Amino acid sequence: MKAEELFFGTENVQFLLEVVLRTTMMFLFLILVMKFTGKRSVKQLSIFEMVMIIALGSAAGDPMFYKEVGIAVAATVLVVTILIYRIIIYLVTHSEKIELYFEGKPEYLIRNGQFTKEFLHEKKLGVDEFFSELRMQNIEHIGQVKDVLLETNGTLSIIFRERELTEHGLPIWPEKYLDTVKDILPDQYYSCTNCGKTVLGIGIANSVCSCKEKKFVRAIATKRIS
Repeated sequence: MKAEELFFGTENVQFLLEVVLRTTMMFLFLILVMKFTGKRSVKQLSIFEMVMIIALGSAAGDPMFYKEVGIAVAATVLVVTILIYRIIIYLVTHSEKIELYFEGKPEYLIRNGQFTKEFLHEKKLGVDEFFSELRMQNIEHIGQVKDVLLETNGTLSIIFRERELTEHGLPIWPEKYLDTVKDILPDQYYSCTNCGKTVLGIGIANSVCSCKEKKFVRAIATKRIS
């Protein structure tokens, strides 16, 4: 095996300049694609950190088993990726606008015990995933919660209602959330499975919620056990 083939594969030295351009373009393109998915982050990783991991993984993996991919080419990709990452970090720490674009800002999913428009329409966090996160905090229904904030790192910050201020709310345990009712009784509390609005049966006109949803479950008002 020739040393030149080991380091440069089937390409020449000039190809490294093209690699720099390709890496930069693909890195920025991956960020754009990830932004369009609506996912702000995966737990402690921001979007561009995820992109960096994808780029580094691909660059490090390809030369391991593709003979035509030279080590020098992969090394160039790694170096350029890290440089782009460091540049973005620098820009983020020196510009609020750039920080807002890459990191986003915290968003309310529940405000004053009600699902927000952002949660209902943008769906940056799936309902099942959201309820799962709440259940892991020993939350049984939405009436136990005052505010829920989706942080920029993908975690949830929760402000609970005081026990004596617990209200009737939408149950989030599967067997109760999926147990929709057919008959609405005027003196019972019900929750809309779509928007989470909870009202007495007498306030539900023609068994249709104000959000146009027709599925209701019986609301519960159990107090949270911390």
